[in-house]
Amino acid sequence: MLAQSKCPFNNGQKIGGKIHCPHNLKEATARDVTARGCTCKTDCGASISDGYNCGWCFTQDGCGIRGIKGTYDYCVWPSVASYEDLTWDQKQNGLWTQITADETSADIANPLTMLTESVQDTFHVNSDVMPAGRKKVIHGVGAVCKFNMEISKDSPYTGVFAAGTTAHGLIRMGSALAVDKKSGVVPGVGVKFLRTGVQSGNYVALHTLAPLPDNDYNFFAKTISNHIPGTPQGAKEKVLIKKFQQASNCVTMVGLSDICKYGTDGKSVASPKFPFQVTMDSKQIQLPSTPVMQDELQTQLAAIPSKTPLYEVSYYASPKDFKNGEKPVVLGTIVTDGPCVNSKFGDESLFFRHQLMEEDFALEQTWPGYLDSKEDCAIDTPVNGTPPRQCPSSKFEESMKLNSAV
Repeated sequence: MLAQSKCPFNNGQKIGGKIHCPHNLKEATARDVTARGCTCKTDCGASISDGYNCGWCFTQDGCGIRGIKGTYDYCVWPSVASYEDLTWDQKQNGLWTQITADETSADIANPLTMLTESVQDTFHVNSDVMPAGRKKVIHGVGAVCKFNMEISKDSPYTGVFAAGTTAHGLIRMGSALAVDKKSGVVPGVGVKFLRTGVQSGNYVALHTLAPLPDNDYNFFAKTISNHIPGTPQGAKEKVLIKKFQQASNCVTMVGLSDICKYGTDGKSVASPKFPFQVTMDSKQIQLPSTPVMQDELQTQLAAIPSKTPLYEVSYYASPKDFKNGEKPVVLGTIVTDGPCVNSKFGDESLFFRHQLMEEDFALEQTWPGYLDSKEDCAIDTPVNGTPPRQCPSSKFEESMKLNSAV
């Protein structure tokens, strides 16, 4: 509810002297339903009882599981139909209205907060907006840009990556960890493709979990990818890997199959075809290598103008191509569609779902056989298509059924 217009996704409806926004995602995620169909009366969060793995809330009207302090249940994150039914450009314009409403950066959260949040939510929330009460701990501060990406006419893929089409979306760029003149910078991006009538397709990309070598602060110095090396080097990286292993057995990779299940127009694909890996290389823009503070890095990123070719996006069709040292094939170039901005909404609320790599493995069942457990997935057991124990709120099994049906 907003005291006065304007609503981010439409003009709203005046009820009782106030303007109501039916597509206000922050309202929609404030009190989510649960696995048993209950209504939360608190924000969802994790607790020490299961190692801060699964998100849950106290529930209304005695619904759910009875505990010492009241009834509770595990949270689920269904999409908001009134929002998802909109066209891709209505969604993007509405999000951009919120992104540009306050072009200041949020405060950086305590990195230890990560240990007490459910990492499962990172993979299973079905929204473009963070659930209420959740904080961005990694990539807490970043700059956001609208972009267009013309897909190569030679693309063998479907959905958003279909040959000769133009993809539209939002990209958020920022260091994974807070920046000062001694910390180094850990370049990372979130990429969101908006689609009509269905949920957005998302992926995230890094160079590694560690700062750039040689104390280089040029955000665009190295190629980044949705896959990173599996062997963590430092204590911080090992802790991060361990936390993410609550959700996936290949945490160094995120999947791409969902991006190729639907086009920008929302049309579904009968047999999705998707790449194993994408790389992102900045060919035309570089930043100074000299050390900077967090606010200086944000100033540099927000100064990137419209029509800037940010990243050339290339792909490996399979792990075999990657392992054989073949050169990745160009898929398209992400070009800014307007100025980039710092954004409090981007830092606090804009959400980029990480797709479980196991979802890709389920569709391409020969891929795990090419991968080395430690080198590629940071695990000791053989790579397979099954994630660790999922929370009751997990949509993994439903996703697998959907994969079989698509």
